[in-house]
Amino acid sequence: MWLCYSPKLDAVYCEPCWLFSEERKAKDNWREHGVRDWRGLSKKIKIHENSQQHIFACCIYEKWRHNETIDKNIEEQIRYQSNFWVQVLERIVNITLALCKNSLAFRGHRESFDNEYNSNFLTQVQLLAKYDNVMKQVLSMPNGSIKYLSHQIQNEVIHCLATHLKATLTADINSSPFYSIIMDTTQDITKRDQLSQVFRYLKIIKNEKDEATSIEIKEVFLGFTEIYNHTAAGLHEEILNLLEKHHIKLSNCRGQGYDGANVMSGIYNGVQALFKKNQPNAM
Repeated sequence: MWLCYSPKLDAVYCEPCWLFSEERKAKDNWREHGVRDWRGLSKKIKIHENSQQHIFACCIYEKWRHNETIDKNIEEQIRYQSNFWVQVLERIVNITLALCKNSLAFRGHRESFDNEYNSNFLTQVQLLAKYDNVMKQVLSMPNGSIKYLSHQIQNEVIHCLATHLKATLTADINSSPFYSIIMDTTQDITKRDQLSQVFRYLKIIKNEKDEATSIEIKEVFLGFTEIYNHTAAGLHEEILNLLEKHHIKLSNCRGQGYDGANVMSGIYNGVQALFKKNQPNAM
């Protein structure tokens, strides 16, 4: 029954319309303030009961009462699609990790499933699709559909994983009591000088009781950075900026290693001499 009575207002009102009617100011007042015309109530009930506004509100009210929504099918579809694409990205990330771990190139001269010989990334996708329904469904989509297999997506996934890996490695270095740096410059294929960043650090192995049981010497490569100032002062400043960028404490540095060039290893004005002025313990 839709008819309700409010002791506080001393009026009757329509519960479905009060909850779900889109018309804020109904002429018969069944929604806003209730009805107090007791003599003409039967007639007003009949008129309101047959109104389009009331019928629409009652339909929504019934769905709500049975814990349903008008957009239930749409919600289920959105939830399914969301879960599906999460599974797709999970597989793409795992393929990316496998190729990176084995130092394999992602792309080749041919980037299409129509070719007999394809790039490593797409070949792995094809192989997985033979045994996995999720990737099989992705490959069965028509041309022009979003599949998350383009080289832009590959680069974005690689960048996200690299950012996470670098954050993990720098956290390990910062948790170590000591570390040393190994820096050197090299030219890339475009003839631009790049400073390579290698860190050696001490990792303390602990048991379940958080007690130190052993130590390991770790060595990690954190990447390249382009060099514009090739003087000892310029290189020294760049190294300090890198430590600050990675939030690595200079006070924990106990060693530095370079090649034999005077600009790097010079005992008076080389990078190692300038670095020791900031950290005398960095041998």
